[in-house]
Parts: sequence; structure tokens; C-alpha cells
Amino acid sequence: MLPASDLWFARTSVANSAEKLLFCFPHGGGGTSAYRGWQSVLGSEVGVVPASLPGRESRSKEELTRSITGLSGDLVDPLLEFADRREVFLFGHSMGALIAYELAAALADKGRPPSGLIVSGAVAPHRPDLVGQIHQLPDDQFLAHVSALEGTPMGVLEESGLLDVLLPVLRADFHACETYVRRERPPLRIPMLAIGGEDDPRAPLDELARWGDLTDGEFDMKVLPGGHFYLSQDLKRFLAELRPFILGGGSKRG
Repeated sequence: MLPASDLWFARTSVANSAEKLLFCFPHGGGGTSAYRGWQSVLGSEVGVVPASLPGRESRSKEELTRSITGLSGDLVDPLLEFADRREVFLFGHSMGALIAYELAAALADKGRPPSGLIVSGAVAPHRPDLVGQIHQLPDDQFLAHVSALEGTPMGVLEESGLLDVLLPVLRADFHACETYVRRERPPLRIPMLAIGGEDDPRAPLDELARWGDLTDGEFDMKVLPGGHFYLSQDLKRFLAELRPFILGGGSKRG
């Protein structure tokens, strides 16, 4: 049986040796493949560690988790086991931002706060959701909404075999996001970077900025061209915004 850390996180030579680790949590319906290519751009100073969530990819036979707090709670011990005493940074896009935030709070409660939190393409969890309940819509309406976000290729949504696999994952992830309620707690005491697309309808810039309410640490916000999946339009430019934050230990100074 695999150790919990190896079940949740893929070990690579860079992740095994780097002193700074960037743990990455996916958008709704996403998986570890969303972070393909990140390691080569960020270089050997930062180990990119995508999270492998239940019900998808190598864990496709496991039951899907429909709770943000449930996922973050399950991730705490495996992450600490994987990281050991190394410096930890958390990144999440959309759904992943909520997981990363809850995980940061759980790690802080254990006396092991991350060195920095990077949230992308998400409304801050103490703010009202702008979209409403999507996960219970009929298939055609639900898929129309997913397609509008431009994160899932239309070929996937139109291919019945692929759709049979993806649809339950998407519904579970949207359910997790839409039923998540942030527990009232004091602001975190860690550096935070919020980053988003200038034309993202799901996370408008004034709402993205409200992540700053949730930390007493240094806060910065970056805006790049594009919509909800702006980061895939120019990956090198996007990662160039993350790299100074990580190498500077969460500071704005690179």
C-alpha cells in the first residue's frame, strides 16, 4: 500500500530535492495534467507538486469528494509528510483556490503555516458567489455553463465516452464549490498573491482583490489578459508572475 503522501502527490526528482515546494490544486474537473510543463518553466529551485484528487486520473476508481473542507482536511497530513521541513507554497485555480485557502488555514492551525498562498480565478470565500447553483442543472444546461468557461475542450464535451467519465467529476466539483461555506476565523498571517484574468466573469477584479481581507500578511494582486482560464493563454508569462513570489519567500520582492 502506498504511503498517503504518495497517493495524493506525485514524486519527481525535482520535488524530492527542491527546498521550495509549490503544491498545486486543480480547477473543477481538472487534474494533475493541468500542471504539465510548469516544472520546466519554474526550474529546479521550485518543486512543482500537483495534487491527485479522488475520482480522477490514477484515482478514478475512488469515490469523488463533494466537500472543499473534506478535501483540505484529507490533504493536511499527506502534505506535511511529503514536505517534511521544506518551505511550502500553495497554489489553486478556481475550485483549487478554495482548497488551497482551507488547507493554508488547517496548516496554520497545526503550527505549520505555508510560506505563501497563491489564489487564482476565484471569488474570495467570504464574498457571495456570483454564479449561483449550477451543479443541479440538467446536463445540457450544466454543460453549456462549463463550456462558456472555456476550460474544457468542446471535443471532450461532445464525445460521449469522454463525457461519461468527466461529467460526474465536474458535477462533484461544482457541488463542492457551491456548498462550501467558509468558517469564520481570524485573517491568516501569511503572504498572499491573488492573480486573475482581466475579463474573467467568474472572478471579477474587484472581487479578486477581496482575498486581501483574509490575510494580515503581505498581499499583492496581479492581472493578466484573458478570461477564466487566462493562465493557459501564456503559461510562461503567468509563471513569471509566480516565480518572484515563491523565490522571495512570499514577498513581492523577487
